[in-house]
Amino acid sequence: MLRHVYLLAGSEDVVGKVLLVAFSWSCYFTTMFTYPPAPASDCAATALVPMEGFPSPESLLPLMSGGSLFLLDSAGPAGELSRWSLLGSHPVARFASSDGINRFHWHSRGQNFTWQGDPLAALRQVLAAFPKTTPRADIPFAGGAVGVFAYELGRRILPLQPSAEDDLELPDISLFFYDRCLLFDHAEHRMMAVGWARGRDEMDAEREATLKAGLLAEELRSLLAENGADSATPPTARGGALPCSPSVCANDYRAAVTRCREEIREGNAYELCFTGRFEAPFSDDPRALYRELKKINPAPFAAFLRHPEMTLISSSPERFLKMDAWGRIEARPIKGTRPRGRVAAEDEKLRLELENSEKDRAENVMIVDLLRNDLHRVCIPGSVDVPDLCVIEEYSSVFQMVSSITGQLHPDLDRCDLLASSFPGGSMTGAPKIAAMDILEELEPRVRGNYSGCLGYLGFDGSLDLSIVIRSIQLINGRAVVGAGGAVVYDSDPEDEWREALHKADAPLRALAGVQGYQGYELVENDRHKKQGSKWTP
Repeated sequence: MLRHVYLLAGSEDVVGKVLLVAFSWSCYFTTMFTYPPAPASDCAATALVPMEGFPSPESLLPLMSGGSLFLLDSAGPAGELSRWSLLGSHPVARFASSDGINRFHWHSRGQNFTWQGDPLAALRQVLAAFPKTTPRADIPFAGGAVGVFAYELGRRILPLQPSAEDDLELPDISLFFYDRCLLFDHAEHRMMAVGWARGRDEMDAEREATLKAGLLAEELRSLLAENGADSATPPTARGGALPCSPSVCANDYRAAVTRCREEIREGNAYELCFTGRFEAPFSDDPRALYRELKKINPAPFAAFLRHPEMTLISSSPERFLKMDAWGRIEARPIKGTRPRGRVAAEDEKLRLELENSEKDRAENVMIVDLLRNDLHRVCIPGSVDVPDLCVIEEYSSVFQMVSSITGQLHPDLDRCDLLASSFPGGSMTGAPKIAAMDILEELEPRVRGNYSGCLGYLGFDGSLDLSIVIRSIQLINGRAVVGAGGAVVYDSDPEDEWREALHKADAPLRALAGVQGYQGYELVENDRHKKQGSKWTP
């Protein structure tokens, strides 16, 4: 910077040099800080503006400009889990953490903060920079942070020895802060614009929030009048099959499951959630891909996140953690999967097979115990309960065995403490968590990235709702990355585990093939597998 200042001032103008240096350094320090932002000292409020019509949330994605955007879409069957969808763009700030370096960029203020430290402690500091709003019982979200926590965040907050190759280079945490968004109430078939604002007092904040919500509603009305809601365009037929490359070929996957069983037999773990990746080229429209995946595999925690480093598309059925503004917590782990049958008799047979499987039930109960222990560390003693244990839920492509664990957060703790106690989700690690993750670091050749991390929102009212990132696609630099795997216990069969991974990857891979005009997909060898001559077609 000094070199450019001297060039501007000229070689002989000493006074000019001094003044320009002073001015340049003052400008620098007003926009770049090596400490976190200060806690908020003002007030905040939210406002709602009802809107006419009820377009599908994904049809509005092409109208939402502003670079980064999000859609948290309840795309599953009717019910409380599928009541609300949230859509927003034009964030006011961003927080990202990578390798212990925390960065917060305040778009509206032109300020940048960079500092080192624990990522979740840094997140707590950033959240404190926004004044807390009074909770509303009528809507789930009225502004806040939306984004993703990568699985490898566990490397920063737990005593692990990383060894898997990081070829994705994604942030450990990537959150954008939104002060306005659209809410879709699927139960009452209504849409509304939501605004959040801060002010010198509550009245000032309410006035500004109402203005923001009104402007968003007017902008959307104009866009709809000008362009209309987007409709799907059939892809150009290419024929053939989309080539997909597994990070762990079938033979190696079965061998890894055998190694997991040995680790369990030796007492190093009770359960290990081994996973692999499937990769394919992708250069089409990510929004069309989201629509295709939603059609194939509707789920209550579907999501579309567009960030600078990647686009994440998810059709997850699994809630990781929900905490409302009053500290009431729910976790809904899934462990145990069967594909849906082609006819009714086969469908019922597979459902009963899962329901009566001692192995799957044992897997599920182990994860329930792990999550109960996670919640016990941050909840009021005696408040942790298991209202649902090993319930079979139906989705378009699979049956899942689901449990729920509830608790009440201790009043001296917050949602960052909850995350620190529970992340990553035990359904994606195994048990005991740290021992399982250490073993998996050695067995899985490459990082998981956002897959098996979590995504969702942290509201300005103190709430939190996060889903496990499964049945998902990460779009990074022209390639699509799909993660899949399953829990291994001592009774696991290596061939069955490989087939389970294929079942779980099937919906995302079919969506990738269909939206690009292929008739299907096939798993093909890559340079890592040529020596084994591996090739499979599901």
